[in-house]
Amino acid sequence: SDANQTEGELEDSLHKALVKKEKVTHDREVARKDLAYAKQFRLNETMRANHLYEVAKEKEGQIADEHAKLDHQLKDDQAALDAKEATMEESERSQKYVVHWLEGCVAFTWAIALYLVWERCRRDKMSKALMLTIAQQQKENDALRSNPAILAVSGLGKPLLGGGAPDRWDEYFCS
Repeated sequence: SDANQTEGELEDSLHKALVKKEKVTHDREVARKDLAYAKQFRLNETMRANHLYEVAKEKEGQIADEHAKLDHQLKDDQAALDAKEATMEESERSQKYVVHWLEGCVAFTWAIALYLVWERCRRDKMSKALMLTIAQQQKENDALRSNPAILAVSGLGKPLLGGGAPDRWDEYFCS
């Protein structure tokens, strides 16, 4: 009975071992499939990561190139702006110079105009005074001519030139 029991136990143990073997074989097969899937997944993810890395590197290069172009364009634009600002400043200085020059010309023109107006007024005044003097002298001469007694006494009736008028007026005025 010990041998039967042992045999029964052995069969039972064998049966349990076979079941365990099938289960272990099945588990090993599942593990092998899981491992293969994990390897394939890792390979796919590595390829995907490498692809993404290459795309990112390419984008980084494009961005760097674009950034360099923009920097170059910015420098060119800044240089053009600086040149325009310098031209504008020069233009403003020239404009200020021209405005000051024109102000001086206007002031000088006003001074000349004022002088000419003053001179005209002065000459008009002198002319009026001379006309009054001539008119007064003419009245006095007319009064003297109308009274022959005053002419004889004063000696105003005699010609100014003792020898009379010269024959040739050119010699008289040009000598």
